[in-house]
Amino acid sequence: MRAFSLLLLLGSTFVPVPAAGGPDLVSDASQYDGQPALAVDAAGAPWVAWVGFAKDKGDQVFCARRADSGWSRPVAVTTKPGNYVRPAIACSGETAHVFWTATTEEKTSIWMSRCAAGKWSEPARVSPADGYHQNPEACVDPQGRVWLTWQGFVRGNYDIFLASFDGARWSDPATVTADPGNDWDPAIVCDSTGKITVAWCSFREADYDLYLASYADGKLSGETRLSDHGGYDLHPWLAVDAKDRVWCAWDRIAMPYHGDSGGTMEDRDRSGERKERPKAEIVLRCFDGSKLLRPVRALPDLPKGYTLQHCGYPKIAVDRAGTVLLFHRALMHEAGGKPRERRGTGYWWDVIATRLDGDRWSAPLVLEKSDGYLEEPAVGLGADSVWIAYQMEHRGLPDDDDDGDHHVGMRPLGENGDIYVTKLAAGRAAEPALEAAPALSKEPSALSRRFVPRSAAKYEIEYGGTKYAALFGDLHKHSNISRCSSGTEPSLDDHYRYSHDVCRYDFMMMSDHSQHTTDFNWWKLQKSADLYYIPDYFVTLFGYEASNRHPIGHRNIVFPARPAPIIRSTLDGGRTGREIWKALDGVRAITIPHTSADPGMGTDWREHDPKFERLVEIFQACRGSYESDGCPRQHSKATAKGGFVQDALAKGYKLGIISSTDHGYGVSYAIVYAKSATREDVFDALYNRRCYASTAYGIVLDFRADGHLMGEEIATDKDVALSVFARGYAKIRSVEIIRDGKVAHSWKPERAEAKLECRDDAAKGAHYYYARVILEDGEIAWSSPVWVDVK
Repeated sequence: MRAFSLLLLLGSTFVPVPAAGGPDLVSDASQYDGQPALAVDAAGAPWVAWVGFAKDKGDQVFCARRADSGWSRPVAVTTKPGNYVRPAIACSGETAHVFWTATTEEKTSIWMSRCAAGKWSEPARVSPADGYHQNPEACVDPQGRVWLTWQGFVRGNYDIFLASFDGARWSDPATVTADPGNDWDPAIVCDSTGKITVAWCSFREADYDLYLASYADGKLSGETRLSDHGGYDLHPWLAVDAKDRVWCAWDRIAMPYHGDSGGTMEDRDRSGERKERPKAEIVLRCFDGSKLLRPVRALPDLPKGYTLQHCGYPKIAVDRAGTVLLFHRALMHEAGGKPRERRGTGYWWDVIATRLDGDRWSAPLVLEKSDGYLEEPAVGLGADSVWIAYQMEHRGLPDDDDDGDHHVGMRPLGENGDIYVTKLAAGRAAEPALEAAPALSKEPSALSRRFVPRSAAKYEIEYGGTKYAALFGDLHKHSNISRCSSGTEPSLDDHYRYSHDVCRYDFMMMSDHSQHTTDFNWWKLQKSADLYYIPDYFVTLFGYEASNRHPIGHRNIVFPARPAPIIRSTLDGGRTGREIWKALDGVRAITIPHTSADPGMGTDWREHDPKFERLVEIFQACRGSYESDGCPRQHSKATAKGGFVQDALAKGYKLGIISSTDHGYGVSYAIVYAKSATREDVFDALYNRRCYASTAYGIVLDFRADGHLMGEEIATDKDVALSVFARGYAKIRSVEIIRDGKVAHSWKPERAEAKLECRDDAAKGAHYYYARVILEDGEIAWSSPVWVDVK
């Protein structure tokens, strides 16, 4: 009744059908269901496809159709469980065509099954055999041909492709995009003449912008830019009106400090200026073939208590009468008009609906039973109505947490995932009042002015007869699965896009809090890693964060392969490091402490297992450095005595050094010297401590002792020969070699590249050495130590 009450209260011109009956549950309540797609066939019947997950089995793609007697039972379109992602559906006549992405560790491809006269065809791969393909969208032209667009990685970057199916065979794919950057997330629509229009998101000049192109009479048009520079324009969706004008809705996200090394959780930047926070809005444009138009009236404010975080995944539909309807997700961050008392307690994303009536928008309507995850809804037009499908997780149920501390009480949010379908009658609306959209700027984005090219990070060495390449990555990033940020983090897909383009990672791992992660979300995290894994280009690892209060501390746990066990540190045991390591016995894994000197979530280094504890996070963009008390860029809350990285090294712990991001939208890097960009070789480099930390992209650091690479243990009866090679994108302010916690040697190169050597006459006994490089702009790199036993 929540949505119906809002309808009466807000005076919306939407009419739910039936008003009192509410939405229909179409999925099976015994499993987790999500990612719905919807289409309406020639008979006016809606079809819904989605992914259903069963624990210990995997995914299946399901489909259901609504007849006069009601919804059919869900049918498994796939013939066996697997890893399936984000279906699309299109109806040619009364034949439904369902598409989905199937992913394995070796390959990502697009598959199809169709239902004709009640019978489903055997699933068949429709994407090319070469490359990695995902994210299909489909439409049907007036001749009944099905058109499919998708993103594929074939020639060193993601491009957008287009192909058609005449019921018997597929056409050869046409490449829609030609720019050298990555192109993402296509949308597709067909007008009354059969002209196909495709829109997509493209990363160019350190910015995400939207483009569209059309395909007619066997020819592809040139591209048209839809969005302005200066913000991230993502998640396009298309519709066409009775005048064959193309409408596009999308998310525009402003992230002023994206890619900065932090501390991104602080209220002020390093110059003392108050930070501008990220924000999002939904943009709507109409393209008449020559110019861009927009509604004369801006979208209405969201209902009280709602905000767009991190985005809204808008969907637009235009019915035969010309009524423009808009649907999107919005984060409920208040309850009863009051802010949540504790971070991380109950929050959810509802689906919001509104329509354009002449020069005004209707009051927003919150759709009933849509309280779920940040997941796009699906829309389809009937003869006199619009159908909308969406996932919900029952997140609006009362929150029974008695402790908002994410170490203790914060269970995973959401119950079972379900798919609901609502029918809305749009009613009659006046002709949309439009005006010319503002001219698009030619000014580059702010990020482009400080963007370091990939060429700056290229560096290779030959060591022990083996060639190694420096690979930049991150092992500590949170999505909106983690509860402690209350829904403000990006989704997994957006994180992976940013990681390719903005962060320029060669490898990465999502590390959501394990105690916030349901069995389904752990499955989703793992299959998303497989979805974006491209050997020799982009390496994904598996893992999560196990969080315990001081003095045990927080650790990220890294796995090179599936299946990987999840340890919910405060729910399933694992309250100490020893319990975690016991649970990992027999599993290839690395545990990495972070924020070690934080009095709330750090450690006093009372526990250590050299089999698993191979690395430590010295710095994170979320907060700052934990190297030592008084170190450069020390975090303001790094105050716990005995908890700094140098304290662990002083205890004889042999820990390699990395840095990471953690929460927020900053960037900091773990760099490995790996034989190749594969999971096995990246994990091998991490385990053997062939790695260093950097707060910024493109800083190269090669530190050796007696010719031995960082991370090694050696013995000598002579003075130690030390060498440092450092290269930055800016001038190097200082190079220091730290021995046993104190600066033993230092230089001020004042140039962008330096090769430095010295000898150290350390006393007999065990010592550790590492290098620290600081650029003139304050960015820092730390090598892993070399441990030297002087005889």
